[in-house]
Amino acid sequence: MNRIKFGQFILLAAIFMATVFTSCGEIGANFCGESRSEYRNSEEFCFEDEVYEKCEGKIYNALDSFCYKNVLYEKCGGKQVNLLDSFCYKNELYEKCDGKIFNPLDGFCYRGELRTHKRCPDNSYGVKYDSLKAFCDTTDGKVYDLCDNERYTPSVQFCNEDRIYPKCKNTVGKYDIYNPLEMGCFGGILYDNCDKTNSGPCSYENSLKCKNKKDKEIAEPYPGMKCDADGKIFGKITHNSITYNTVQIGEQVWMAENLSDYGNSKYNWAKAMNLRSECNINEYYTTTCTGSLGQDIPCEKPRYPECEQISAPSERRGLCPAGWRIPNTDEWQKLIDYAGGVSVAGNVLKAASGWGDINGTDNYGFNAKPLDAEGADWWTSEGPKNTATSYSISNAGSIRQNTREKEIYSLSVRCLQNN
Repeated sequence: MNRIKFGQFILLAAIFMATVFTSCGEIGANFCGESRSEYRNSEEFCFEDEVYEKCEGKIYNALDSFCYKNVLYEKCGGKQVNLLDSFCYKNELYEKCDGKIFNPLDGFCYRGELRTHKRCPDNSYGVKYDSLKAFCDTTDGKVYDLCDNERYTPSVQFCNEDRIYPKCKNTVGKYDIYNPLEMGCFGGILYDNCDKTNSGPCSYENSLKCKNKKDKEIAEPYPGMKCDADGKIFGKITHNSITYNTVQIGEQVWMAENLSDYGNSKYNWAKAMNLRSECNINEYYTTTCTGSLGQDIPCEKPRYPECEQISAPSERRGLCPAGWRIPNTDEWQKLIDYAGGVSVAGNVLKAASGWGDINGTDNYGFNAKPLDAEGADWWTSEGPKNTATSYSISNAGSIRQNTREKEIYSLSVRCLQNN
């Protein structure tokens, strides 16, 4: 009985020892890392939870080496090299040129052809450079990286994130580099980006723009117009020896003051339109017209046809300078809409002075001032028969369209530039 128990003990002990040796990797299967990948200890090894083939029967550090055709090589810049078409030089990986290794200091590969590096300056002492990636500036003899594959003039230009920008000439005559994400250079002056300034001239999408102080709208001044510190866009024009301020409001350019022709600042409609005085009444007479069926029918016609159906800008010049016109109702409405609509436009267009205790905000520089105790009032070009349309701003700041008798009323004129 004791002999049987002793034999059983020996068998259990043998099983236990085999299990221990197997788990330690000495006998039977081997497992790698948390994934428990099985590997052959005689041909493979486990390194940082991954299985690798031994190289010449030896294990190695897989972080800085790799095995290729049972030969151990160092990695290139931490990368494994495909030795069939690549090689490593000074820890940088290069593609072979037509299957051949070359010295990157002496040449470069272009479409399978080995080319010699150029020098800067172009002499035996010059610095070698890759002309596919850089260029030599002959003025200073220095090498600069291409900017999105383009050359530039380093003395007056610089490259930032693959875009070429002009350097900005400072007060002492030197050219400065700046951050184009925050500033722009125009006419030798640096301007902050529009999103970083409260009002005035600013840089927006590589153009000089103008940011209005009141509504924060960003606009591009038309040629000849300039942006002031409040973001109003002004210009000037001379007519009949009088210089007038002009102002850009949205897409329109208006005179920023009323027309004053030889000292006069108020006109009846015909005078404002530079038409014969009879156009203030424009009598109609009865005559015979041809009907739709060819028959004669009685009708009325204006005695002076040139007084009506005035629509083209050239027909609406009136007393305005060449290239300007008296606005029609659509053009006045466009101004009102841009200024915020009929409920607020009057106060927005009123001058900041001249209205006593009820001055306007004059957001854009329109500079509307009162004509009389009632407020301001301007003619339009639209005047059928003996009446014409006008637009007025009251002392209270309301703006509205009116119908005025041409001959009786004397109103102001604001000229609008032809587009």
